[in-house]
Amino acid sequence: MKKLISFFRDGTAEEWLGRALIVIVIIPVVLNILNREIFNRYSVTLESIALLAYVGIGYAMFGYLYKKDDHVDVRFVKLLLPPFGQKMVELFRDIFILAFSAFMAYWGIKLALNNLDRTVPATNICYSWGYVLIAVGGISGAMRSFWALVSRLFRKKKSKEDET
Repeated sequence: MKKLISFFRDGTAEEWLGRALIVIVIIPVVLNILNREIFNRYSVTLESIALLAYVGIGYAMFGYLYKKDDHVDVRFVKLLLPPFGQKMVELFRDIFILAFSAFMAYWGIKLALNNLDRTVPATNICYSWGYVLIAVGGISGAMRSFWALVSRLFRKKKSKEDET
């Protein structure tokens, strides 16, 4: 059970999801190129799969990038401020990302449930798959920003003995 928890906590699950989505983007694109060059045909289904996976990379990896601190940041403003101001910018950033992630998760789940019977035109691919990836990214980002806020707000003060 500890391995399963650490699989999600450490971001390994998101890393594997990202790898799978990248492969799902590459393979259909290559197959479509070969189809066009060799058989003079084009597959809308392969193109839809690649596009859906590509969009999924952006949304589903949101929480992972937040955990790794590789998301778009306001470092240029933060570095101009004194240490207290930098902490306030980080706190407001975490609050904003928590609110945005919760919003994204809510709408991802709502749209996935509302589009279970709709398919992408000319394919049998359900629209809900894309919305599920949005929900995954929103949930992941909300959980990671929530824990960042908790750890930031309840961080132990360093004593002078700890600093030496």
